[in-house]
Amino acid sequence: MTNSKMQKLAITSIFAVFICVCACKKDGVDPYSIKGKVTDSRNGSGLSGVTIKVEMQAVQNGVYSNTYARALTTSTGSDGNYEGTWERETFTSLKVLAEKTSYIPVDIELTEQEIGSGEINKNLTIYPEAFASLRFVHSGSNSSDYLSFNYTNTNFDCACCKPGWKTIQGAQVDTTFKCKVYGDHWLVYEILTRINNVDSSYTDSVYCPAFNETSVEISY
Repeated sequence: MTNSKMQKLAITSIFAVFICVCACKKDGVDPYSIKGKVTDSRNGSGLSGVTIKVEMQAVQNGVYSNTYARALTTSTGSDGNYEGTWERETFTSLKVLAEKTSYIPVDIELTEQEIGSGEINKNLTIYPEAFASLRFVHSGSNSSDYLSFNYTNTNFDCACCKPGWKTIQGAQVDTTFKCKVYGDHWLVYEILTRINNVDSSYTDSVYCPAFNETSVEISY
């Protein structure tokens, strides 16, 4: 092989390596990165095994997406810390999700200030779950008897227990409402009743320990 051919081959090889290196770093721009710590709401200790997901509403070919696409999935270590990176893309919204069995999942949209230049620091706190079961029992003779109840100062994680008054009417009632609530918290509820056209009301509460179901029977 002549020196001229060897020089051309060397130049071609160097150019191929250059293309490969450039391809490994999209447009020469650093990827987005995120790191933080997930703690237990009860004591502030780091939680291991929490699944962290980053999702975004991307802009592709100038079109804004209405749905979120997964950009990153990672998990916390033994100390509760997590980190990860993903390629830079244009997006309109970015959110972080944290999930762990027997804990209330967290879904938080990041602010423009939090995203900043793309090196994101986001600490998260998640709450243990508990279940509250309220059983309402009534044995009367007046079909117009009713009970209305409302939960106050309580965070729920199920659609059936959204804030607002709920009413049960009838002479014979045996109905149970079971809700997922934040563990190690008090569930406060208000009761209004009309029995034989006599009105009464009261407020009560029940403590819901984490990872357990608490049952209360209310007869009226």
